[in-house]
Amino acid sequence: MGTSASSGTVRTYFNVHTDLRMPDGGPIFDGFLLTSTNGNTPLPIVDVPMIQMPTQTEVETWAEKGIAYRRPDSDARGNRFRLYEVAGMPHNNSRASPYFLNDPCTLPVTDFPAGAFTALGLNHLIDWIAKDKTPPHAPPIAMDQDAGNDGSFLALDEFGNAKGGVRNVWVDVPVAGYGVFAKGKTPETNRLCMLDGTKVPLPEATLRKLYADRAQYQSRVNQRLEELIRDGWFLPEYAGLVREDAKAVNIP
Repeated sequence: MGTSASSGTVRTYFNVHTDLRMPDGGPIFDGFLLTSTNGNTPLPIVDVPMIQMPTQTEVETWAEKGIAYRRPDSDARGNRFRLYEVAGMPHNNSRASPYFLNDPCTLPVTDFPAGAFTALGLNHLIDWIAKDKTPPHAPPIAMDQDAGNDGSFLALDEFGNAKGGVRNVWVDVPVAGYGVFAKGKTPETNRLCMLDGTKVPLPEATLRKLYADRAQYQSRVNQRLEELIRDGWFLPEYAGLVREDAKAVNIP
């Protein structure tokens, strides 16, 4: 598994996956998880379960040209595949990265928990391998290929969050718009900030329209969280993180 360079290494291994085998003819690796597309081409078909989880950064990168890396989900024994594009998920796990502690970017850096969704993909993959438990399907992130209305080739809602994809509390019970591209405050931090995510808080007037008070906001977060856990789209191990984030939000 891996993102960026690690996903590139996995792609290189795919070239010999069918030839390099265990003594009994079985595969060396029982499954694959990739969270970066490393270009705009689809992954090859392999004989073990594979989950591809492109971040919103990848989707945004290729949306204007047309996303060619997408391939259909499949449950065929020789082609078990899922595509999970997570709405709001950045290429970098900025929440856990010390590089962003000194505020190097021109827009607020996201606290979207990318690690929680990588863990979700890995959990579905392991269940598919070890328990033959078929994972759920998710729609792709929606595109409108029109940057003239909101600056993005993705289809965004009124709060600036992507439509479609793997849903989550951050985009479904919003207090901010979660984007993926930012510029650095210096040329040296430009690439770092381009790969991180952004979190642009919603205006206070919008928050007042959405939620009567902090208690109502927390209640809606908890309701959506329980739905996502029930439907297999969030791991209960991370529920405490979500609730702590919700407690820290100030609803005017």
